[in-house]
Amino acid sequence: MAFVIREIKRILVRGGCFYYVEHIGYKEGTWSRRLQQLVQPLWSLVSDGCQLTRDVPQYVEFLGFREKYETIHYPHEMPFLVRPTLVGKAIK
Repeated sequence: MAFVIREIKRILVRGGCFYYVEHIGYKEGTWSRRLQQLVQPLWSLVSDGCQLTRDVPQYVEFLGFREKYETIHYPHEMPFLVRPTLVGKAIK
């Protein structure tokens, strides 16, 4: 994930925007997060390496975008394990 975001930042012009929508983990310390962690090995195996608890905001923050706007949604149409959905915009 870090490689992909680093490459996006590299090819963006100054002031360019990176928009993203990604399912993320539930908040640390919750039973929902623990369930995601328990299911993760099997989930990754059957979903081509997908990570239920990947910390996308950490990658965007670490790579130093100038501005970042994010909101988390919990769409009821999504399966419980992938319900927390991060919608964001990062500006180079």
